[in-house]
Amino acid sequence: MAALQTQHPRGGLYFEDFEVGRVFRHRLTRTVSQMDNLLFSSLTLNPQPLHIDAYFCATETEWDGR
Repeated sequence: MAALQTQHPRGGLYFEDFEVGRVFRHRLTRTVSQMDNLLFSSLTLNPQPLHIDAYFCATETEWDGR
């Protein structure tokens, strides 16, 4: 955990306070799926191919896929 962890005014953590690999235990669990990503991108009017086009991601990005 970050040494100087600060509380966001509305609760929670600031982005800088998160650590790679940290697990947050919660009794309500859910796995975020590809469909969640597609729905969120569509609902927020974000047509960026990086988020919604598998072929673009596989051929045009450095990550070779999503």
